[in-house]
Amino acid sequence: MRKVLFFLLLFSGSQYITSQEGGKTDLSTIQSLIEKGDLAASTNDTTTAISSFTSVLDIYNQNLNTSIAKKCGYAAMRLSKIYFDIGNYTKSLDASIKGIRIVENTDNDAELLSNLYHTAGNVYSVFEDHEKAHIYYNEGLKYVRETKDYELESFFLNNLTAMCCYTKNIEQAKIYNNQAKKLPLKDTIKQLYYYSLNNGFITLAEDKLQQAIVHYKRSINYASEPGMSPKFLAASYSEIYKIYEETNEIDSALFYLEKYKTLSERENYTYMIIDSYKTLSRLYNKANERDKALLYQDKYVLLADSMMNNREFNRVRNKQSAYEKDKSNSYTNELTTTISEQKLILTIIISFLVILITLSTLLLIQKRKLQLAYHDIFERNKELITIEEKYSQAKKRISELTVEESINDEEHKSSGLKEEQRSDLLKKINQIMESESYYCNPDFSLAELASLVQSNTKYVSQIINETYGINFRTFINEYRVKLSRKRLTDTENYGHFTIKAIAESVGFKSQSNFILSFRKITGITPSIYQNMAQKENKS
Repeated sequence: MRKVLFFLLLFSGSQYITSQEGGKTDLSTIQSLIEKGDLAASTNDTTTAISSFTSVLDIYNQNLNTSIAKKCGYAAMRLSKIYFDIGNYTKSLDASIKGIRIVENTDNDAELLSNLYHTAGNVYSVFEDHEKAHIYYNEGLKYVRETKDYELESFFLNNLTAMCCYTKNIEQAKIYNNQAKKLPLKDTIKQLYYYSLNNGFITLAEDKLQQAIVHYKRSINYASEPGMSPKFLAASYSEIYKIYEETNEIDSALFYLEKYKTLSERENYTYMIIDSYKTLSRLYNKANERDKALLYQDKYVLLADSMMNNREFNRVRNKQSAYEKDKSNSYTNELTTTISEQKLILTIIISFLVILITLSTLLLIQKRKLQLAYHDIFERNKELITIEEKYSQAKKRISELTVEESINDEEHKSSGLKEEQRSDLLKKINQIMESESYYCNPDFSLAELASLVQSNTKYVSQIINETYGINFRTFINEYRVKLSRKRLTDTENYGHFTIKAIAESVGFKSQSNFILSFRKITGITPSIYQNMAQKENKS
């Protein structure tokens, strides 16, 4: 199954980002090198391609601007892919690691990172480090889903399926396989091929050998369809022979293995050639064909030594581990700083809450005191309402006494009114003001009152001012406020009235004037007065 991963991942070779045009001289030179490398790679001139991309990658340092650094990341991605294609896995991993560092330190370009993680996962898969390969594939899957590149996403999902089969995580393997099948791919034959091949992996991991053979043979049928790359057929051959070997059907195993070897040599699939030589040596030993076993053993050793330098691979892998450790330490330091900042913020928040609670407590105390004061004012106004009639009589008597006392006042003599006239005029004014229909009219004026009492505005105004010490407007408003106070306590008839409605009902044109007058006379606002009256009636 590990050999299949090699091929599944190679198909993402066309998944490259489009490099950006630059305007500066350095950027222009780098762009020319990249274009030269891309052209050489498209014509299989790997020497020129490697030289061009290496030249770009070698200029990278952390002080470069984002545009140039991004092109260095692109060069690393292309270089890692080329090295992988020609079987130089150590240099492929080294380029992948450099590319990941560059892009992660630049702008976390999802398309570049998905390709870089993909190639790195391929290398670890070749060296059968399945756990590490799983980590890289899984990381790359996160980035490729940002790009909506469904073709590349399918490679990640298919290989993650295989990795899970290696680690016996069968349920997760099934999840990845079903996700790959549901991707909106244009090439449905290729998609069905992968689905069949993956089902072979899964059933083989479940020790259902006969079912695995059925799935692998189905994948061979799909791989034989026109337009399918020979890599697919080679991948299926590389898997089906294993089952026959496990069931000790050596002839059948050798049959498919020879097909696998022939196709690999014809297409120059380096890793598959190495794998086929190694396996043929083992199987011919089992078949007691020593000469052939030794032949393929020699071929394997010769090719493997040149292509798969484990010591160098471990060096590069350790370099990557050191980078990941540094990245982890950097994250830890950032996290420590963040925690310290959060502690400071938490301390400030707690202090603020303590102050807020203290202020809230003081406000509640003050509010309670204010409510008690309002209640006291309300009770006093209630007392005034209950003695309104007595007060009205007393007011009349006071007005008579005031008139008598004013006879000796020189200022009063100047009015031209006699004592009897003044007394009669005041009585008429008070009689008119006993009728709500007059002063509740918002247009009720001094002229209208003078007309009703058969006098003129001068005398009426003078009598009101000298008797009550207020002008006509205040005089009228006092009557209106006293009536509104009664209506605000009459919740049965006026409980559904708004403050504005109450104000209009007693003759105020403006709600704000009503509130000002009410508060000046009673000591509290009409809304507070109304609320207290409603609470009292409920209790």
